[in-house]
Amino acid sequence: MKKTNTITPVYLLFILSLGYIMAVLDTTGVVLAVPHIETDMRVSLGQSIWIINAYTLALGSLLLLSGNLTTKYGAKRILLIGMTLFTLASLGCSFSPNIETLIILRFIQGFGASLFMPSSLALLFVSYPDSAKRARMLGIWTAIISVATGTGSFIGGIIINYFGWRGIFLINIPLGILTVISILVLVKNNIANAKTKIDIFSNLFLVATIGSLVIYLVEGNQYGYSNSNLLLLLLLFILFSIGLVIHDKKVKHLLFPTNC
Repeated sequence: MKKTNTITPVYLLFILSLGYIMAVLDTTGVVLAVPHIETDMRVSLGQSIWIINAYTLALGSLLLLSGNLTTKYGAKRILLIGMTLFTLASLGCSFSPNIETLIILRFIQGFGASLFMPSSLALLFVSYPDSAKRARMLGIWTAIISVATGTGSFIGGIIINYFGWRGIFLINIPLGILTVISILVLVKNNIANAKTKIDIFSNLFLVATIGSLVIYLVEGNQYGYSNSNLLLLLLLFILFSIGLVIHDKKVKHLLFPTNC
């Protein structure tokens, strides 16, 4: 029994790290896969760049919302939803017939990653109530993530070399299934705060603000930043930014807390 109790916390730490490892691999590793995708699908760089941007756009713009969802509905539930979504999107990416489908699925992948990243960190804190043990586990967790970040391109390159660009997405499927099953078995409680308020409009303003800016910057590099259609996106970015600030000042539950 003592041996089992020793192994379980370490294994749980590994499982909670898997999501971050997959999220990193689907950033650094997919960058290496882009030239292969361009050749296979016969698309231009202007199209293929959105394989990366769709993922990072969803991840970056929805991270705050996902953190609030984790507080409201519980880390276990949000992690399971996010990992399931990420795994299914990875399966879809690996069998994508065209660039449009791949880009849409990459956005869904990013949304899934934005759900399991804050929730896995929240579970890490909840699973180790002892402050000394939590600090030790957090240090190990940080080291694992750092190694994964540093070796992501190397691992991605090996996968692509032996299994093709679709392999960079297929690898997520067994890892995602392992994570879901392990969390269901190891994490018994789902600590949630149903009283947490989430302002949908603030989050929509944030997504629209970041999205309009990213599209302007990326497409401007190809078509010129003075392009009339792109200037409209710049105008929308400014309007959304102003709307976000004004709306956030009116609501009680701020998107960006002023006191921490």
